[in-house]
Amino acid sequence: MTVGNDDSDDHEFSDPEDFVDPINDQDLLGDLLNTRPTDNDVLNNIIVVDNIPQIGQEKFEKLKSILIKTFSKFGQVVSTHFPKTQSNILKGFVFVEFNTSEEASKACAGLVNFKLDPKHVFWTVKLTDIDKYCSDETEIVIPEKQNFKDPGNLFGWLYDDQGRDQFAAVHNFDEQRQSNVVGIYQNNNAQPNLLKERPNWTETTVLWSPKGAYLTSIHSKGIVLWGGPNFEKIMRFSHINVDFVDFSPCETYVLTLRNPSLSHAGECIIWEILSGQMKRSFEVNLSDSWPIFKWSHDGKYFARMQMAADIIQVYETPSFGLLNKQSMKVDGIQGFDWSPKANYFICSIKSSETKDDNAPSRVHVFEIPSREELCNRSIYSVQRMHFYWHPTGDYCCVQSDVTKGKAKKGVNHYLHVFKFKSKNIPVDLQEIKDTINKFIWDPISARFAVSLGDTAKCTVAMYEVQKDIGMRMLSSIDTQTNTMAWCPLGRYISMALIRSNKNTSSQGTVEFVDTNNDQLSFVTKTEHYGLYKMDWDPSGRYCATYNNTQISKHDNQVILWTFHGRKLQTIHLDSLYQFTWRPRPPRLVTEALREDVKKNFKKYQSKFEQQDRMSQSRTSKELLEKRRGLSSKFEEFMEKLSNKFSIIAATETKQENNLGVSGARWGVKVGGGKAETGVKEGEELEEEVIEYVISQQVTILDNAKQV
Repeated sequence: MTVGNDDSDDHEFSDPEDFVDPINDQDLLGDLLNTRPTDNDVLNNIIVVDNIPQIGQEKFEKLKSILIKTFSKFGQVVSTHFPKTQSNILKGFVFVEFNTSEEASKACAGLVNFKLDPKHVFWTVKLTDIDKYCSDETEIVIPEKQNFKDPGNLFGWLYDDQGRDQFAAVHNFDEQRQSNVVGIYQNNNAQPNLLKERPNWTETTVLWSPKGAYLTSIHSKGIVLWGGPNFEKIMRFSHINVDFVDFSPCETYVLTLRNPSLSHAGECIIWEILSGQMKRSFEVNLSDSWPIFKWSHDGKYFARMQMAADIIQVYETPSFGLLNKQSMKVDGIQGFDWSPKANYFICSIKSSETKDDNAPSRVHVFEIPSREELCNRSIYSVQRMHFYWHPTGDYCCVQSDVTKGKAKKGVNHYLHVFKFKSKNIPVDLQEIKDTINKFIWDPISARFAVSLGDTAKCTVAMYEVQKDIGMRMLSSIDTQTNTMAWCPLGRYISMALIRSNKNTSSQGTVEFVDTNNDQLSFVTKTEHYGLYKMDWDPSGRYCATYNNTQISKHDNQVILWTFHGRKLQTIHLDSLYQFTWRPRPPRLVTEALREDVKKNFKKYQSKFEQQDRMSQSRTSKELLEKRRGLSSKFEEFMEKLSNKFSIIAATETKQENNLGVSGARWGVKVGGGKAETGVKEGEELEEEVIEYVISQQVTILDNAKQV
């Protein structure tokens, strides 16, 4: 054994070349290595924001401060990098690094479609996703090519030379069997022309779009839009258990709503009609009421009110983002309504200073998108408010129901008319001491009518809004009515006493009133038993009254009246469930051209009279041909019957020759194979003359030669 020297410093600690250490770094420093940062940890904190302004160095610092302030709303901004061109112009995108990946993800989602200004809407992506989008290994699935299906002219029905309107009717309705028949008809003087009929076209009701281009059928699995000359399927939207459907005014979008229940949550979806794509969905609560959203007149904005949060949320299209990324805080909001002709809305606000029901309320008008307040007005001791916009958008009447005196017994009504045509939007006030049941505007003037008092004995009063004077009452008339509607062309008002449910009885009184006289006067008084509803057609030439099978099981019919109340025809439809006129788009005829037509009406009168004669001629000719066909069938039937009786009579004559039984027992006298007509000699026959045009000749005279 060799013993080494203890004082020696020569020690060898190196491992042999083939030595393998059984302990690795992970075993010794596992906890520390797990916290070691990686490249992805840094890259996950970075997002790319595209479509920022491309500006020079002189405005760069100001833009940078604005952007960093915007980005900081989502988290701590560590650094930013703005790529520039050789001429020192921004390239239009920026790299933004946040402190954590969670903040980066939040910013990436929140900055999508963020509108910095009208020309710059942001689009964002995470830096780690860029390689995925740019990789050649990404599998691209080419969508199947879909053949274009031309639905035809969606407004072709407007080219009718007589300008006849159309209507849809749901009849043969059986709720237990869940069956019905939907028919599309063209209105005609003699009888409506059936254009299309289909059993079980819908499961509940049908709905026309605002301009009449689409017909909507509602089903348990969604809705279907139909259109074109033959009402072909245009688009289908899948939404289970749809309860309500609404269109944007320009027919660009359609909205479907499923109400919340114990079995499923409520959901509201907005779809783009042409592409069929879902643009956005919203959650619906039990506190929400239909309509969930209200559209501006041009469909550019839509808004919803949330009373519990005291906010109005205004969204814009086509981004479907919240306007300016924030809601409008309106303390005490009670209701709102858009103008039919401009992008501003009127709203009622209850004072939040006190919980007293008689606390002062205010009416405000806000312009969109600036959110500028155009005017406001205070109203005291208000129980509720109603808004009535004039179709032209020039006036808005706010009806306020105010409690009487300190005892708070009874209600007075005040009409506040906002004049939007005048500078600073002045307001006229009119007190109505009786109960207001109905309010309607004259579509072509500044007049309105109100129904006052009880249904059994009510008064219809007409007022006019005058410039710089205020409102004044023109005339009134006593009647019995619970509904009324002004003709779309003005002048005539139709009134009716309708039956709203099975428990109420109504004789269905229908009245037409002329408003152009100094005193309101009845033009026609008539009845439609069991009347359910009354609607004017879009042209203002006809008014329809009809029943409903769920209210009245018998005499389901539609009666068409002229604008002054002359009965034209009765359309019998078994188990009638729904009747609805097809809307028309806004007319393109200017007021100057309309006045010219009125002034030179005699110039067009002969043309219209000729069309009426031709229409009557076609009707008479069709009726004559129909009667001739029936007459021929009847003569053939009588010929066969006569021959049969002759054979039977001859057989019985042989068998009963001794009894003298003749063919008279059969009630006919047989002879020559002809049956007698049964007309006694000298009896007068009723003669019916049917005229129709065989040919016509048109001679055009010079205006100078006409007398």
